[in-house]
Amino acid sequence: MHKHISMPADRVTNILIFFLVLLSFMSTNSYAQPKSTEVSFTQLQNRPVVYIRLNNSEPLLVILDTGLGRGLMLDDKVAKQLNLTALEQQTVDNLGMGMLNLQRYQSSEAIIGDFRFTIDSINGDENLPRMLNMMGEDAQGNRPVGVLSLWAFEDLVASIDLMNKTLSLATEQKLDSRADNVISYQQTQRLPLFPIEISQRSYTAHLDSGSPASLIMPYAMVNDFEYQVEPALKGKAMTAGRDHNIWTATLKGKVVFAGIELDDPEVLFMDGLPQINIGLAMFEQATIVVDTQNHLMEVIH
Repeated sequence: MHKHISMPADRVTNILIFFLVLLSFMSTNSYAQPKSTEVSFTQLQNRPVVYIRLNNSEPLLVILDTGLGRGLMLDDKVAKQLNLTALEQQTVDNLGMGMLNLQRYQSSEAIIGDFRFTIDSINGDENLPRMLNMMGEDAQGNRPVGVLSLWAFEDLVASIDLMNKTLSLATEQKLDSRADNVISYQQTQRLPLFPIEISQRSYTAHLDSGSPASLIMPYAMVNDFEYQVEPALKGKAMTAGRDHNIWTATLKGKVVFAGIELDDPEVLFMDGLPQINIGLAMFEQATIVVDTQNHLMEVIH
């Protein structure tokens, strides 16, 4: 026989409130964003590649690219397989290097390591596999299916340790603009611009992890410099929008960038290139730290 035990209304209310607060606390802590995360990356054709998840998908291998303005560009077939919400189609100018026909998709949650963040700009490109297939496969036999911009990590501090091949993301540890080897960059609608000195003259340049050399310059600038070895046609290269001719040369003079100095460096020239590109080859023994909130970058070497 069960006895019915009555409780005062105020006590029932207090227990209910306590339960709801406890439930809220447990729910909040279940999805608490860590202050930092670190993941390993490998390199394909000298480009860092990492695994991400989109909307709790299976891991997707993507190229981590500083030369992509913002967001994520996917093989459009993969985007459709992920059931991303399609928006409008658009044709965009690839920095003067051809036109791209893109399918825009709704923003999605992405996961890298323990970090969850929103990618606001996602585009599908049916021609992207032509370039991605040239990258080869990682140790697991997977090919990259997209390109993730380093600048997609808005309001985070991202560190790329090229020696130990690790990517770190943090919500704190902001950079100090007064520290040595910390430089400010100009955020544009497309790609950030960084100050660089070449043969005692000041220029601005993009940081491009897809560049195969320390420095690639527009062929239109070929007569602006003195050389130890004159420019010579080397071959061709491909970007998302077109094919290009490539020349090699050895400069006479010094290149200075974020505390790194190169004496008489070998450089590449490329026709149709709109801006000087700084490649990751310049930082082989260094760590690049980018504070996207304050538009600062540090090179630790």
